[in-house]
Formats: sequence, structure tokens, C-alpha cells
Amino acid sequence: MSEILYVRHGRLHYFVREVLKRSRLPQAHASKVGDALVSADLAGFEGEGVRRLPYFANRISTGLINPSADVRVAHQEEATATIDGDNAMGHVVASRSMETAIGIAKTFGVSAVSARNSNDFGMASYYARYALEEQMVGIVISNSTPAMVPTYGASALVGSNPIAIAIPAAEGAPPFVLDIATTATSRHHLEEAARRGQPIPPGLALDASGEPTTDPKVALERLGLLPLGGQPETGSHKGFGLALAFEILSGILSGATTGPVTAAATDNRRDVAALGHLVIAIRLRAFGPWIKFRNAIKQMMDALKGAKAKGAPQIYYPGEAEFEIEQERRASGIPLDPQTAAELEGLSRRLDIHDAWEHLVEGRK
Repeated sequence: MSEILYVRHGRLHYFVREVLKRSRLPQAHASKVGDALVSADLAGFEGEGVRRLPYFANRISTGLINPSADVRVAHQEEATATIDGDNAMGHVVASRSMETAIGIAKTFGVSAVSARNSNDFGMASYYARYALEEQMVGIVISNSTPAMVPTYGASALVGSNPIAIAIPAAEGAPPFVLDIATTATSRHHLEEAARRGQPIPPGLALDASGEPTTDPKVALERLGLLPLGGQPETGSHKGFGLALAFEILSGILSGATTGPVTAAATDNRRDVAALGHLVIAIRLRAFGPWIKFRNAIKQMMDALKGAKAKGAPQIYYPGEAEFEIEQERRASGIPLDPQTAAELEGLSRRLDIHDAWEHLVEGRK
């Protein structure tokens, strides 16, 4: 297969669910993970979407993720709680964490829930967006496997630890959804550049000797990403500082593994990840009338979008461009590049569910 394959999001969800069910995940967990992966593809975050399915299936089959995990509230005290993920899929743990935070915030106005014994959960904003349906703000942070070389450091000691913030917008407008890593780039962007045979801009990653590189394959071999800001003279201490703060708040606070001892997110390490997350839900009505907040948001965004430079393209606030991508892909299909399509088809054959693959491609655009 040498062309882009466009598939319906509903059929893609079915395919993911069938793969995970065959991998011994309960249907409810498989459906939740499928929703998270497909949502990432719909928003244009392909690196956190179904491209990762073979990786997760392999982690499950080799015992590095617990398919029958008992995700539970291990401790709760008024507006806070701690979730023990029992080494479940990170998508399941993060979903349970945000659902718990939202439930508590309905009573207390604000809630913070930490999680431990989790795994890579993909697109952080997927969970932050849960709060939008309740007219709440959702905040999600997580630690991750070491990938960032600290400012003045020699090797990767901290993850690319992401943060996502979802805030309801004016009626009829896309919500504000910020979703960023604390590194100058991500492993997924390196993988995409390597797929296309394109160099990466300078100031994003280091090679095995600690020197800057523009070769994405070399950068992937070492996985030494620079913090947001790149170099000390351009503010790399800001990205490193944020990553370290998120490491503490999501890892140490929850009792998860942290820093260099966190298992590498690659198939050549036979370790359980034991990651940690922190999610926060803020009920806006606890701070004042909802309509006042909504009108103020509209005024701010109107002013922002009316301030673009002459001849420049439209100003997008965080989440707006992704919303447009999602609408387009819901109508026209999700694109799967040839390599991803081949890997997914191969996975379906190995699991003896090729009929699920056939169902997916029959509904392609």
C-alpha cells in the first residue's frame, strides 16, 4: 500500500477496540482507549493516535501492561483523591482520574486527583476536555519516560512531561484547549520527520555525543530532546523548570516512579512504566455567574482575532485549529500513512482478526 488511506473514525474505533479485546482488555477499557486514540487522530495528533496501537499491544502481550487491572480510588480526602492504576492502560487511568475529579468538584468547586501505577496516556487534552461538558476547566499534567536533557545537562533525565488545559469558550465557539510538551519537540515529531526523510530544525535535539543534530534518526537513537527554549540563552531553563515541576506534582506527589528511574518508552526496555498524573477540575460557577465568564471569554477572543498583523494568516487560539481539523476529518476520513496502515494490517493478521481490518478498509473514503 503506497497511498494515504482515509478511514471513517467510527470504523477505526471498532478496529482499535477489537485489537485490544483480542489483547485481553475488557471491552469497557478497550473502548475507552479506542476513543482516546481516535480522538488524537481526529485532532491531528497522529503521534498519539492509532500509530501507537502496535506498541501498546506489544506492551500488553509481554506483561508490561496489566489487561485486567483494578483501577481504584486508593485515598480520598475532601477535594482530593489518589488513584491506583494497577498498571492499567494510561488512557483508562487518566479517564478515571478526571471523572473522579469532576465528581468531587461538583461538591467542592475545585478538585485535584493524582494517579500512580499508570502508563503512557497519549494526548493529554483528551482528558482535560472531559471537564468542558460540565462547564468546568480541566487541567492535566503527567510525567513520562526520560527524554529531556536539562539545561547544562549531559543526558536525558526528565520526561517531555506534558500539560493540557481545557477551558469552555463562548457559545458556538471552539473551546480553548492547550496541549503542549515541555520539550522543544517531541519523539513523535522526530518519527514523522524520519518517515518523510526530512531534517529537523537546529536547537531541538542532541546526538549521542551531546552535540546538536538536525538528523531525526540520530536524534531518535539518543532521544536527547532539549527543553522548551532550546538553549540557555533562549530560555531553556523555562522548559526544564516546568518539566521538573510537573515531574514533582505528577510523580512524587502520587508516589509514581520519577526521573531517570522511569522505564523508557521503547520496546527494548523490559520495565513497567509506573507513571504518574495529576488532574484538576475547576467548576466555573463556583467563582461567579457562568454567563459573565462566557461573555468575558468572547470579548477576549474577539479582540485577539482582530489583532493579526497585516498580510498574516488568521490568529488561532489554542484548540481552534485542532477543532477545524477534527470537523474536516469527521467528514472526509482520518488519513493513515502507508507505514501505519501496513503496521495495523500486520497487527490484525498476528492477532487473527483480519476481518476487523477488512471492515475498516471497506469503509474508507
